[in-house]
Amino acid sequence: MKTPGFPNLLPLLKKVAQKFSKKLVISPPGAIMTQTENEGGNFVAKRNSLDMTQGPVLRKLLVFAFPLMFSAIVNTFYHMADKVIAGQFIGPNAMAAVGASGPLLNLIINFFVGVGAGVAVLCGNYIGSRNQKAVRECVYTAPIVGLLFGLMVTVIGLVFDGPMLRATGTPNELFSDALLYMNIRMSCAPLELCNNFCIGVLTAHGDTKRITVSGLISGLVNLVGNVVFVTVIPLGIAGIALSTNLSILTGLIIKIVIFFSPKDNYKLKLSEMKLHWVHAKKMIAIGLPSGLNNVVFNISNVLLQSSVNSFGSVVMAGNSAADTVAEFVWAFPSQLAAACSCAAAQCFGAHKIRRIDEVMKKGIFSNTVAVLLSCALVTVFANPVMNLFVEDPAVATAGIPKLMFCVWGYAIYGISLIYAGALRGIQKTVFPMVINIGAICLPRVLWVWFVFPSFHTATMLYLIYPLSWTFSAVLMAIAYYRARRNLLAIHAA
Repeated sequence: MKTPGFPNLLPLLKKVAQKFSKKLVISPPGAIMTQTENEGGNFVAKRNSLDMTQGPVLRKLLVFAFPLMFSAIVNTFYHMADKVIAGQFIGPNAMAAVGASGPLLNLIINFFVGVGAGVAVLCGNYIGSRNQKAVRECVYTAPIVGLLFGLMVTVIGLVFDGPMLRATGTPNELFSDALLYMNIRMSCAPLELCNNFCIGVLTAHGDTKRITVSGLISGLVNLVGNVVFVTVIPLGIAGIALSTNLSILTGLIIKIVIFFSPKDNYKLKLSEMKLHWVHAKKMIAIGLPSGLNNVVFNISNVLLQSSVNSFGSVVMAGNSAADTVAEFVWAFPSQLAAACSCAAAQCFGAHKIRRIDEVMKKGIFSNTVAVLLSCALVTVFANPVMNLFVEDPAVATAGIPKLMFCVWGYAIYGISLIYAGALRGIQKTVFPMVINIGAICLPRVLWVWFVFPSFHTATMLYLIYPLSWTFSAVLMAIAYYRARRNLLAIHAA
C-alpha cells in the first residue's frame, strides 16, 4: 500500500526496520517535511526539512531547536579547548591579542551576518506560500550575495584593520599579533559570509540536523587545526586564525555538497547559478535592520566590558568564566527563537497568521520551562560549576553574581527573542531593531554613565541585564500583537 505524500519513503523505512528489527511509525503527511511541486501539480515531501505550517507545533519547534542546541553546546566545548591549547602553547599575550581583535571582528562581520538573516526570512516566506520557483531563485542568490558581502568585508578589513586597532587602544606589545590575526581572519570573510548565507537557506527549510552536523565537523576541524598549527607546526597566533578559516571552509564545502548533490533536496546546477536582484534586494531590506542591531549591540557590550574591567583582574576573570557557563544555558532559548522565526516566516507565507500565535505560546512555554530548570540546576551547583572553569576560588566567587543575573534573566530575554523572531518572520524587521536599541542598548549606556558611577559595584552593573531584557520583552510583545492585529485586518479585508 502506498502512503500518500511519501512515494519513496515506505520502502526505505521497511529496509531500516528489517535491519534494526524495530517497529517504525510513519509520520503523517506534513509532520516533518517541507513541500515542493511535482510534474502533476501536487505537493510531495522532501527529506531533511520541516513544514512548519501544519502539524504539531511544539514537536516541530523542538525538532528544529534541539539539533542546533546540541551543536551550540558542543561548539562551546570546542572553543574552551581552543583557549586551553593556545594558552598552554602560545602564551597569554597571544590570547590577549585575539581578545583585542575580537570585538572589532564581531562589529564588522556580525553586521553582514545580521543582514544574512533576511535569507532565512525570505526563503521561509516563499516556502510557506509554496512558491517553489522563488525558493529556488533564493537558494541560488543567497551564496552569491554572501560572497559579495564577504569581499567588501575583506577590503574594509585589510585597509582599516591597523587604524581600528589603534583607535581601540590596543597595547603596542599586542598590536602586531592582533593585526596579523585580524588580517588572516578578514581574508576568509567571503567564505565565512557565504557559509552564513547558506545556513540561512537551510534554516528556512528547517534543515537543522545537517546544520548541526556541519557545525560539529567544522568545530572538530578547528580543534584539530589548532593542535596541528600550534603544537606540531608552531605558527603561533597565525595558526589559531588559520584553524578558524579552515573550519569555515569545511562548513562551506559541506553545504556546497548538499546543495549540488543530484540526490538531495536542492539539486542545484552550476550552469543555473545566477544573482536574482529582486530577491537579493528583498534579502538585504529584510536583513539590514538585524545587521544594524548587531552593530549597536556590540558597541553597548564593549562599554559594559570596559566597566567590568574597572574592577580588576579577579572580577574580569570571574565575569569571563560566568559568560562561559551561561553559554550552556543560553543554547536553548537562542535556538528556540530561531525555530519560532522560521515557523513564523513559513506561516506568514502561507497566510496562517493565527497559527503564529500558537507558535508564540508554545515557544514561550518551552523557553520558560527549559530555562527555569537550567537555572535551578546552575543555582544549586553554582560553586562547583564555576570551579570547573577557574582554579582560584576568589575568581569563582566574583563571577557568581554575573552568572545568576544572566541565567535567570534568560527566561525573560528568551521571550523577547521569540517575539523578535516572529516579527522578523512576518517581515517587520525594523521593530526588533528599534526596540533593542531603545530598550536594551540605550538603557545600558545610560546606566553605565549615570547610575553605575554612584553605585560602583559589580552587582549594580550586572543588574542592568535583566532590567533591559524585561523592558525589551514587554515592548516586543506589544509590537508583535499590534503587527498581528494589522495583518488579520488586512486578510479580513
